[in-house]
This record gives sequence, structure tokens and C-alpha cells, in this order.
Amino acid sequence: MSERDRSKLTVVAENTRQQVDANIMQEQADHALRELAANIIRVVRGAGRPDDIIDQCNEVLKAAIEYHDKTQRFVRYYSVARLCTSSPSISWITIPSRASGS
Repeated sequence: MSERDRSKLTVVAENTRQQVDANIMQEQADHALRELAANIIRVVRGAGRPDDIIDQCNEVLKAAIEYHDKTQRFVRYYSVARLCTSSPSISWITIPSRASGS
């Protein structure tokens, strides 16, 4: 492709700038939530940084509030569900059955 042909190419995006920004903010909220969840799991297992949990909760809330302020929507509800069901790092968590009589 020659330099002249290259100048005829244009970038076409189907997402608006607002959608792109919302996706970026959603990813930031997801990242903060993942960091918090991972640290809580490590703390429960005897490692981790228990002193950071409150600050990490604050980061999750700040990211969610920023997302809401800019988009007028709440952070996607399935972010938490996806984190809890698809992460191999927490697959060891089981919920005991109430019917077991224990």
C-alpha cells in the first residue's frame, strides 16, 4: 500500500465517546472490585493486607460513584456476579447446604 493510498483510510467506530468513556469507567470499577475481593480472600486464608480493605472499599465506591455521575446509570450488576462465578481464584468457596443438618 502506498503512502497516498494510506491517507484515504478512515477509522470508523460504532461507539460514541460517551460509550467508550463509560466502558473505561466500568473497567476501573471492575478492577477496584477485583482487587478488593482478591485481598479479602487472601486475608481469610491468612495472608493478604487486612489494613487495606477499608481503602479498597473506598476505591470501589469512588469508582461506582464516578460511573454513576458521568453516565446516570449504576455500575453493571453482573460485575459482582461475574467476579464471583468466573474467577478461578475463588472457586474453592463453597456454601454448605442447610439441609445437611449441621
